[in-house]
Amino acid sequence: MTDLPGAASVPRGLNEERLDKEIARAGLVGAANNTKWNELIAIIRNEGLRPSYRSKWINGYVSEWDVEWCYHLPFPFKGVMWLDISTNVNGEDLTSHYVAVVDSIGLDYQEGASIVRVFGYLPRDTEGIND
Repeated sequence: MTDLPGAASVPRGLNEERLDKEIARAGLVGAANNTKWNELIAIIRNEGLRPSYRSKWINGYVSEWDVEWCYHLPFPFKGVMWLDISTNVNGEDLTSHYVAVVDSIGLDYQEGASIVRVFGYLPRDTEGIND
């Protein structure tokens, strides 16, 4: 089996020093780390439920919704302002399940309209949480 990328995976061409400077310039404080992100990713990959997700990068870019949890994730997670996980999976409301998952990992989150938003940085960015 091929090793899947994790939270610290850096796509070719991305400059981590520049990313660190952008984080410092914005005055962001880390709310998650690679260990916690990897735990979340592993749980969701292993469940096989494939909830939809979207993310916001620290530069303001908000991704489209996706369901592919192996290679399409916003690597490296060092640049993720937040990750929204849809709680509506195959017509079933799994809000309590995903709240329990992020709680068990110790991630900072907030419930929105049919999502759980996991924060990578503080202060919390709640814009669009109920969209």
